Amino acid sequence: METIVFEPAKKPVLVKHLNELPERGFAWININRQTLPQWAKQCQENAGFKIHESHLKDSLNAKHPPYYNGTKHYDMLVLHSFSKENPNFQSETSPIVFFLTPKCLLSVFSSESNLTQRIKEKLFERDIDQLPDEPAELLYLLVNTLTDDFLSLRDPLSLQSEEWRNILSNRRFQNWEFLLENRLKLRYFSNICEQHLNILEQWRNDTHYKIDEDTSIHFKDIEEHFERVLRYIERLQSEMDFLIQLNFSAMTQRSNRIVGILTAVSVIFLPLNLIAGIFGMNFSVIPFQAEPFGFYGTVLSLFSLGVGLFTFLKWKKWI
Repeated sequence: METIVFEPAKKPVLVKHLNELPERGFAWININRQTLPQWAKQCQENAGFKIHESHLKDSLNAKHPPYYNGTKHYDMLVLHSFSKENPNFQSETSPIVFFLTPKCLLSVFSSESNLTQRIKEKLFERDIDQLPDEPAELLYLLVNTLTDDFLSLRDPLSLQSEEWRNILSNRRFQNWEFLLENRLKLRYFSNICEQHLNILEQWRNDTHYKIDEDTSIHFKDIEEHFERVLRYIERLQSEMDFLIQLNFSAMTQRSNRIVGILTAVSVIFLPLNLIAGIFGMNFSVIPFQAEPFGFYGTVLSLFSLGVGLFTFLKWKKWI
């Protein structure tokens, strides 16, 4: 557990033990869910409020979906963050749980997430006049950085889109399981962004804590950023669906072309087989059988008929 105290006109201070919340300013308590699963008791003693048992279980759930719930003592927000800065298409997300009060912000994160560590480093580097004045402003900094990570997904997603184009342009493509996994990954990112949008909007509308106008505008900007990411992912989903349909159309066209060629071959050779079958009957007397040039005439007739049928099919553009 890390506790950082923010007081007016002072640099933030990292304290080992927080006996009580500061009279002026606020505290940020940062908790790793894996290393400190029994954090609620300490927070009750230090921060002065009790976490509901169901919310405590939610905070320890490393697979919890985005979520919001408000009580008379605190607001609880569950948002997802990437495990590293500049994520790629294969990056996984983990939930960060925020408990917001007028004098304190608690954040419960997973070991694989470095979001809170990045914000902590930036805060200690800032000038005093650039530091947050209330927990809601600190929450904005955390959520804004989280949103920037989602915005940075656009570049790796663009590269992934180029890879899909190259893969699906190959008419012999067969690895549909890989494509389905990628499609599900896009759907996952889309669902996360949509849930974040709904949660932030619900929190701004339902919270009983007073949020100043500037902070409220900042959170609206964050929602707009999530909308941009969501629109971009939806465009990629539509493009992938179009590429899949285009691949299917190309495969169908190729199959139709093969069937057309085989049909043309059958049309050409069917009358030739018929004539050959007639002249191959076991009769004692067959016309032209005794003629000196009967064989050559028959072969020439068969050849002429084949060429004629081929020319006719070409003229009709059936082959």
